Amino acid sequence: MTPISTNHDPKSHNGDNHHRDSNAVRVMAEKYSPQGPERKYWPNVRDFVVGSVVNYGPDNVRTARTDLKHLTEYSVWLWQKAGLSLTDEVAFDEANIRRWLRAELRAETPNQQYTTEITLERYRSISTGTPRRRIVAPKNRHRAEIYSQRDLTRMISQVNARPTLRGRRDGSALLALGAGAGLTVTEMLDARLGDITEREGVLLVDVRGERARTVPVRQAWRTTLLAAIGHRTDAEEYLAWENRTRTETLRQGIGQLSAHPPQPNAQILRATWVASLYRRGVDILRLQELGGYQSFEQILRLMERLDGASAPQYAREAGGEDL
Repeated sequence: MTPISTNHDPKSHNGDNHHRDSNAVRVMAEKYSPQGPERKYWPNVRDFVVGSVVNYGPDNVRTARTDLKHLTEYSVWLWQKAGLSLTDEVAFDEANIRRWLRAELRAETPNQQYTTEITLERYRSISTGTPRRRIVAPKNRHRAEIYSQRDLTRMISQVNARPTLRGRRDGSALLALGAGAGLTVTEMLDARLGDITEREGVLLVDVRGERARTVPVRQAWRTTLLAAIGHRTDAEEYLAWENRTRTETLRQGIGQLSAHPPQPNAQILRATWVASLYRRGVDILRLQELGGYQSFEQILRLMERLDGASAPQYAREAGGEDL
């Protein structure tokens, strides 16, 4: 097995750290000005809205800008229509949030209502230090596919039974990086042995590319990932498909593998990873960060498809307690 570095500094892989100091978010928030009817009341709610985003919001500028929009609409209603004070205790009171949702968002689509409610619930939970409520996403006719624990077990057995070492390595890497770390096909292809490190017993993957990040590998997939590494020690060697030229044809070929077990499909493995972490209580913002999703809305759309009528039920199907 290749020596694994232990001096790597992972990016907050041990918790969901919401209260981050982001200068970029602060600068953007301080310059923000709404464009709709709320603009008239912006001077009255500005300090509260900007302070909330800076103190409790994400370190992603795009997500923070969306938060500013939702918080501005809500704060204007609190101050102008409800006649309430703009304090954390009042604004992030669950009863007041639900009152606003009922009064002002009836005409919005279910997805818009869901996005707004989950945003305010995130701020309420952080500001009060209380657990976040589970909010059921609207039903969607097109649910995302995920693998069951039985599916994943069959895939592992099939990979281990492949006749060649290269085949076993490729299959193990696909499973471990997909279901264990949520990487895309392109990110899997770019992974090299030196990108796999270890800290305090947790394997970490340094993801290359435009969405560079560090992702902890779920413990259930540790053995599978180590099997893909084997006894190799060259840090610059590709983790899998090591003797193949990185082409669009190869990327598409891996990405279009059959979705039916025991042949693993990378996209479904990634969705299964998301569902598994979500069931264990990992926050959606943290999922966005770990999964390299470009926006909060992007991960929400996936969660809506995973949730259907019952998010916990779908997440339970994503591999149980072990996978």
